[in-house]
Amino acid sequence: MILNFKKSMNKRNSLQWRYKEKAIEEAAAAFRASVNSDWLDNATLVPIPPSKSKSDPLYDDRLVRMVRSIRVQPILDVRELLFQLASTVAAHDQENRPTPEQIQANYAIDQAIREPVPQVIGLFDDVLTTGAHFRAASTALQQSFSGVKIVGLFIARRVPEAADIEDFEV
Repeated sequence: MILNFKKSMNKRNSLQWRYKEKAIEEAAAAFRASVNSDWLDNATLVPIPPSKSKSDPLYDDRLVRMVRSIRVQPILDVRELLFQLASTVAAHDQENRPTPEQIQANYAIDQAIREPVPQVIGLFDDVLTTGAHFRAASTALQQSFSGVKIVGLFIARRVPEAADIEDFEV
């Protein structure tokens, strides 16, 4: 599912694209089934920006689309409060992953959609690996919305270093 969810934008006009669309809806359905509706009524849902900036032809709005699909009515408060200043290489494609500070330095807050100030922020990402993007995004949001609680919501968790099976032998 994650591989389909993350399919590159350059696959948009191929037969593979339908699998991406299906993965986006499956992820939205999973959140719909598991996140408290009352909490959703009071939360501002913020997708973590992808590695490409909005002006990049490979910019992928999959997280925005997925979050908006969690519930159609009543309408959710979904805001792209964070955006990337410049495109980067995806973290999973880099030999040395960027630090939260390096990631945060490329984030900015969209001042045009800052109001009303959120009561609580649900920060969405597809895969939690090291937590660097979540830390960078939550720090940037905390600096702009001091005291607002931030909750991370992720489709999947990946453990970077796989455990050796011999570690489990007794």
